[in-house]
Amino acid sequence: GLKFVTPIRGTWVQRHVDDIAGHPRQKRRHIRVRTDWTVEGRAGIEAFEARMRDISVTGCHVETKASLIVGQQLRLKLGNLEVAADVRRVSGLSGVNLVGLRFESQEPQTGQLVALVKKLTGG
Repeated sequence: GLKFVTPIRGTWVQRHVDDIAGHPRQKRRHIRVRTDWTVEGRAGIEAFEARMRDISVTGCHVETKASLIVGQQLRLKLGNLEVAADVRRVSGLSGVNLVGLRFESQEPQTGQLVALVKKLTGG
């Protein structure tokens, strides 16, 4: 194996190591982790189920049959964590909506979610 004496995160070396290891480059500031989790949501009084397709410390993408609109606020439940999120994007895919959500950073449980995502990304 190979051990680096100093951290390589954010350096040109990391990009080359990621290329060799087969990890795709991320253009975003925060790493997104691919997921395939079932989550529960609530938009006002409407409850819905969704598949979370990816997650980062700032938000996630879900697929759902629910009719959501940009700017709408909702609650998202992932296991025993429940966080508030804003709908940022909605696009339809053959009867299923792909929805981009941004987490509310002021919520106490958002910190727990951020810790989970950092653990998943090795950060």
